This record gives sequence, C-alpha cells and structure tokens, in this order.
Amino acid sequence: MNNKENVYQYVQNVLLNRIDPNIGIETTEIALALNMQRTNVSALLNKLVQEGLLNKTKTRPVKYFLAPQKNNDPFLALIGNHGSLKKAIQDTKAAILYPKGSLNINISANRGCGSSTFVQCIINFAKKHQIIAEGAPVITINCHNYLNDPETLNELLFGHNYRIFSQNQNGILFFNHLEYLNNQQKTRFSNFLDTHLKDDYIRNIFIIVSSTPEVSENLQQFFPVNLTLPDLKQRPLNEKHALIMDFFNQEARKAGCELIVEIDVIKALLLCDFSGNIQELKRQITLACANAHLRIVDTNDPVLHIYSSDLNGQTRLGILNSKQNYELLQNLFDDQERITFEGTELTSDPIERTDKNKRELSKLINPLIINMIENWLDSTSKNLGRLFSPDIFYNLCLHVNSLVELHFNNQRISKTKSLEIINNYPLEYQEVLKLKKMIETQFSLVISKSEVAILLLFLIKPDNQEKIQNHPVLLYAMHGKGTAKALAQTTNALNPGQQAYYFDLDLDQDNKIAYQKLKKHLLSIDQGAGIIIIYDMGSFKVMLDRIAEETQLKIRLFKVPITLLGIEIAHKAQNESDIDYVYHDISVNLKHLFLDNSGKENLIITLCHTGEGGAVQLKNYIEEYSHLNYLVKAMNISHREHLIDEVTQLRQVYNIRAFIGTYNPHLFDIPFISIQKIFSVPHKNLDKVLTFQPLTTNSLIYERIYQYFSEEFKFASIAKIKDVLPEIIDELTIQYHLNRDQKLGLFTHLGSLIERILSGKTQSSNENNQKIIRQFPEDYSYISKLMKSIERKFNIIISDDEIAIIIKTVKKI
Repeated sequence: MNNKENVYQYVQNVLLNRIDPNIGIETTEIALALNMQRTNVSALLNKLVQEGLLNKTKTRPVKYFLAPQKNNDPFLALIGNHGSLKKAIQDTKAAILYPKGSLNINISANRGCGSSTFVQCIINFAKKHQIIAEGAPVITINCHNYLNDPETLNELLFGHNYRIFSQNQNGILFFNHLEYLNNQQKTRFSNFLDTHLKDDYIRNIFIIVSSTPEVSENLQQFFPVNLTLPDLKQRPLNEKHALIMDFFNQEARKAGCELIVEIDVIKALLLCDFSGNIQELKRQITLACANAHLRIVDTNDPVLHIYSSDLNGQTRLGILNSKQNYELLQNLFDDQERITFEGTELTSDPIERTDKNKRELSKLINPLIINMIENWLDSTSKNLGRLFSPDIFYNLCLHVNSLVELHFNNQRISKTKSLEIINNYPLEYQEVLKLKKMIETQFSLVISKSEVAILLLFLIKPDNQEKIQNHPVLLYAMHGKGTAKALAQTTNALNPGQQAYYFDLDLDQDNKIAYQKLKKHLLSIDQGAGIIIIYDMGSFKVMLDRIAEETQLKIRLFKVPITLLGIEIAHKAQNESDIDYVYHDISVNLKHLFLDNSGKENLIITLCHTGEGGAVQLKNYIEEYSHLNYLVKAMNISHREHLIDEVTQLRQVYNIRAFIGTYNPHLFDIPFISIQKIFSVPHKNLDKVLTFQPLTTNSLIYERIYQYFSEEFKFASIAKIKDVLPEIIDELTIQYHLNRDQKLGLFTHLGSLIERILSGKTQSSNENNQKIIRQFPEDYSYISKLMKSIERKFNIIISDDEIAIIIKTVKKI
C-alpha cells in the first residue's frame, strides 16, 4: 500500500475500535504511530477529506473522522450491530484491516446463532475494502454436510499435502461447524494449525473457523482473534424484536401479499426461549405463516392473518412472561393490536430503524450530539446493566444541544444538592464524567459540577415512577343510594372483564368522611394502571382532583350529569304544565349541562430537569410544527413541590391538555405523552400524538369496503386506494372529530368519487356548492390541499363542487 492508503487504514482501525469514534483522531497521533513526518500526514489527510473518505473539524487542533460511506459496511445489515454484536464487529474489522495482513479469526457460536451470516459480512467487508480481490477464491467447508461421509471430509481437509490451502492463495477459507469433526479429525486439525500456520503458503490465506464454545476454546491458542456470538436468549429483547419483524417481512415478500400479525403472536415469539436460537425462531415464524396459508388456500383472500393459534403450543406459552416484561413491551408496542407487513425493506438494527424516527430530532440537534449520546448511552447501559428508554435518549439529546448552543453556565442546582446527587449515585456519576469529557473535548466547553449533577438526573429513575401492571378500572361515582352500584352491576353483567366498581355518596354524609372513604376506595381498587371515573356532579370533581394530587393515582374523569339533568327537568315540570315547553327548554340548554364552557385556552407543558434547554427546544418544535394553536410552556420537573404549585395556578387559567417529557409527573388528572412519541413520528403527524389520536387507521375496518370496491369498480386501483385513503381519513378524523360511522361513510364516498371521475362522470356545478365554499374558506383550503395526494395518485382533478360536498359531509351540514 502507498502512504495515503496506510494512513487511511490506520485511521479506520483506530476509530472503528473506539467506544466513541466521535472523539476523532489528530495528525500528531497518526504521524507518531506510522513514523511519518507530521506535514506529510497532514497533506495525506487533507487528500482523504477531498476524496470524501474523511471529515475534519474547524477547531485547533484539527480532528479527523471517518466520513459516512454509503453501502460500504456490510455489518450494518446485521441486527445488533450497535448492540450485542458491536464488540465482535469491532474486533473483526480490526482483524481485517490489520496493516501487516488480515488476522485469522476463530468464532465461538452455538448452532443457530448466525455464524454463517456473520462470516458472509466478513467476506463482503474484506472485498469492499480491497483486502481481497473481488474475484479471489472464497471456499466454505461446512463439516455438518459430511457427518456421514468422514472420508470425503478427510480428503478435503488433509488430502494431497493440504492442497486446499495451496490452491486458495490470497483468498478466504471458512471452516464451519468444526464441532461435527470426530475426535481423530479434531486432533489432526489442531496439529495442522500448530505446525503449519506460519508456513509461507498459509500466510497469504485469510482463515476463519466457527464452532461451538467447547470446541472453539481448544482452538483459541492458534488464532490471534477470537470472537463470541451470543445466544438468542443473551441478546436484548429489542434485538429479538427486530429479528421477528425482519422475518415476518421476509415472509410477506415471499408470499407476495400483506401479512397482518396479532400483537400477541409477536409477544409470544419475543418472550419464548428458543434452544435453536435465531434459526429456530425463523423456523417457527415460517411454520406459523404456513398454517395461516392453509386457511386461505381455497379462497382469494389477498391478506394473510397470523393468530396465536398458528404458533405451536410451546411458543404460545411465551406470552405468560408478559407481566414481568410489561414496561419494555409497552415501549415496543404501546397500544397496538396488530402489525401489518407488506414485504418492503426493513432496516435491520432497532437503532438503525430508530434513526429513521430521529429525522425529526435532527432538525433541532447537531448530528454529532445525536451520535455522541447514542454511543455513550449504549456504553452506559452495558456498564450499569440497565436498559434506558428512548425517552431518556431524546431528552438527553435536547439537553446537551442546549448546553452547546445556548452555553448555560449559571448555577442551576445548589452546590449542596449537586453533592448529594453525586454522592448517592457513584456508579452513575462515573459514567456521566465520561459524557462530560466527550462534550468538553468535542465542543470546547467547560461543564460545571452543577451541570454534571443535572446530567446525572437523567440516569436516575424518579421514586414516584412505578411499573404499571394489569389494566385500568372503571368507577361509577354517583350521589344517592344504590345508583352507582346498579350501574356497576349492569356493566359487569354485560362485560366478562368485571372491571367496573361503584361508589355511592349518601347525600347526608359529612364531606370530610365522604372524602376519606372515597380516597380509601380508590386506593383499594387501583391495579396500577389507573381509574376511569364516571361521575354525576361537580362535588366529586373537587374531591377527585385533590385525591389525585395526594396519592398520585392516575385518574381520568368523565362528567355525565344525569342527576343534574333530572333535577332540572323535575324543577321545570313542577312549575310548568306544558310538556312540550319543558322538553324544548331543556333541549336548548342541555349542552350547558354536559359541556365544559370554561372558555379556557389549551396549554401543553414540556418538562425537563431545568425547564430551560430540552423543554424549551421541545416547546419550539411543537410551536413550529403543530397546527392546534395550543399554548406551550417549558417547565422544571426537578423540584416537584414547585412544579405542583405552578401547575395548580396554571389550571385556574388554562385547560392543560398534556405533560410531555421523559417521565410522567402524575399530577392531577393531566395526561402524559412521552418524548419518544413526539420524535418517533414525522412532524406531519405531530397533532395526532398531541390529541391522542391513532397514528394509522386499523385497515381491518375497511376490508369490507375494499371487497365491495373490488367487485364494483372498473377503473380505480384498489391497491392505490389502500395506499392513499386511510391516511386522508385519519387527517379528516382529527380535524373534524369524525366518529366510526362518519369515517366509513366518507371513506366510501371518496372511493366512489375516484371511480366516478376516472369513468368520465363529473359532478354538475351547483350554486349552493359555491355558497358553501364562500361560507367556509378555511375548510375549503384545508380539504383542497388534502385532496392533492388523491389527485397525484390517480392523475385526476377534483372539482370545487366535489370539495363542497366533502365540506358538507365533515361539517354535518
């Protein structure tokens, strides 16, 4: 290699093996290591920058980084390349790029762990970096294939003076599954390695061997690089989840149709132990899909549904482990009921898939910060033996970005409080010091001890954060004797879940006694997931708000003022003899009994440990991309008492719609949205998250309509309708609060509209339609823009008359 290639290879070797490659490398370090003149190295580095192979900073001293290379790292195709396989991949790259020639590799892996796939990545990486020529010989000997033919295997391994080695100079030899060698063959193979590895005709061959841990251990002495691939049960659940998603997507691609998989199927696969590792997991998914195929073999159903019953009995038992993994399952699935696979390409690694979701985050934050936090949090997770939620990652990115961009240097936590936090969490403190050093080195900042304490808070789980288990329960709270009880009994009789409870409030009971009884009752029925309460009058609201504040129970309220309605009717009936007058008067004023006419502005509160950096940037993001016109306020979550006081005052003035942050402060009955949800969707869907709307409509509710369209339509493509209409209906549902029947009716209307236009039939112009457009100009503008996606998809034009009809439909005119 020439000097430039030597320099580039050295930079690769160093940075690819660092825990944090974002620290970069300096010219002096390279010059000393390669015994070259500093000026020469600097010139070569600048050439590599010009060629797009390296990036450099504008700081002094200059630091160099590997530039992202498209399709230049085959290991990115491996699920776990940022996680459980990261160390093995780093060691492999170091072995391949070793300056004096690639180092032979010994892989320890139990059967089914993916050693063959890993070795294929080794081969591709060596070729892409021109360590071996594109046409160089690559020979794989799978010993398992010769289990019943040891003579042929002997000939391959040892025949004619080890001819297989002499014939494959400058190539790769991969010996797979050495555990299938008999004892005599194992001894002979070890003797060969001991005697001949230093011979000239072997030095030019890159040798890779793979076997189970027992056999691999005896070979370690002959190999400079020894790797271990983890069993499936040793890998984190998020990687296993990514494997499952990838395998189902492969099945959809093979079947050439959509796969709709129930979430319980994914959970069972995720929580089941497979002794055959990845290979067995993939086999069970294939068998489940095969069982599903049997159900539709005599039908024309274009969709394949996978249910728990399609799994074998042992795999189905995995769902029994859901309770102890509740928190992680919530992070992965939230409230999804099923997942649709269309056979499109998936990125392999969970973190790589998260990168897609981080596009929104990168609009706010320097990508160097995102990569730094990602690498540091990954390392910290391993060192502390704890999993950190995506919320912590997003919030840390926002916070560190605020340090870099806004240069906070003021004392935001007292010295006493800072020392208390640091002393109570020594292990976490050591990890945060590493992050401090990275920030200071990369961005030439000085991080104070107070700021270190704030960073430390991100790793500390608040005391009030409890694991949610089971399900929410329903409570009827009514005035009088037996009213709530009767409602609860009726609800439980009609619903086998038996999740309804009651509290009847005696009209003569002292308020203080009633309050204590209600509080005790709520604590006794809560299962950890909260209580939905249907109440009749405002006196309950006062008590329930106070109980929520004192106990931190998750309480959600529905005011159904049936008692007030009855009192009002009885009062009017007593003073009037005309039934129609009473009925009309109550009908006109009914909305005032049911609706909250407070007229308060809507407010969202963003939270972080300081109320400055992360919370402010999150506030700015919502204000930029949300169209709800909610006010947004950034607040400090560290001082709970102060937060309670502030929120109490704000509730007098505003209707607080949600808290957004890393964790739920559990204040009053205010809903919580995790920061992960904010950045896990494109900004066009932000308002759906803020209003707790589903991100995608369940396609199952449209299946009957699709079937009808396919039978009736001659011009419109059903596939295109499936692609474009559900998202439009979702947008209209959020904007106009459509119920299920309205959604289905509008879906049918839009589908028929497309067919009608394509067939050449158009809506005749109508003066009344023009009045509608003039009367509702904002709705006309909004819906016209929404219809553009239909127009582009089907190459049609939707007239103003058609838009007017849609306006009348959504506004129920």
